[in-house]
Amino acid sequence: MNNLFKFLCVASVSILAFSSCTKTDNSYEEELIRERERVDSTLNAQKNSLKIFAEQNFNNPILDTATGIWWELLAPNENETYEYKLANAGYLYVVPPTVKVIYKAELLSGAQVEGSLTPVEKIIGGGQGFPMAWQFAFYPKKLTYNSKEYPVGGFTAKGLKKGAKIRFVTSSVLAYDNVAKPNIPADSPLYYTIEITEIK
Repeated sequence: MNNLFKFLCVASVSILAFSSCTKTDNSYEEELIRERERVDSTLNAQKNSLKIFAEQNFNNPILDTATGIWWELLAPNENETYEYKLANAGYLYVVPPTVKVIYKAELLSGAQVEGSLTPVEKIIGGGQGFPMAWQFAFYPKKLTYNSKEYPVGGFTAKGLKKGAKIRFVTSSVLAYDNVAKPNIPADSPLYYTIEITEIK
């Protein structure tokens, strides 16, 4: 889970930096330590529930050990024309694809809390206000930039493309974390089913 914590730290460093502009270096480090302890505690508290849920609801559950997400590919890509890419803006990042998806999100109790039966457009990554778990589901394991391979952290070798269908169950940390949303209590693990109808 150390890789997951590094990923979460990078994602939240700007927020913490902004909020700690007037704080001493020690209080900033203490804040990071408290955040790591909170994340680790939440992941540990939820990991058995996620395992049990995946074993009871998936045909062939796979655990991504870096994130703690259990997943299963229900349909492979049918169109390989889209290619995931890295770009450099002083740091490497995955160019966020725009996708159209049919999806459903449920609490572990089975209550549906989000979703659409008709394709809706979303941007994967770039702080678009939806769970980070989607990035791991969509992105490939690694990408090449300037002839060198870099780990990206996705589940599949090529990433999800048109025609693919996946389901996964994630801890609250990679869903909406400790923030309550309409119909979603704070600290809720979520179960997603996503079908990709378009990607560009």
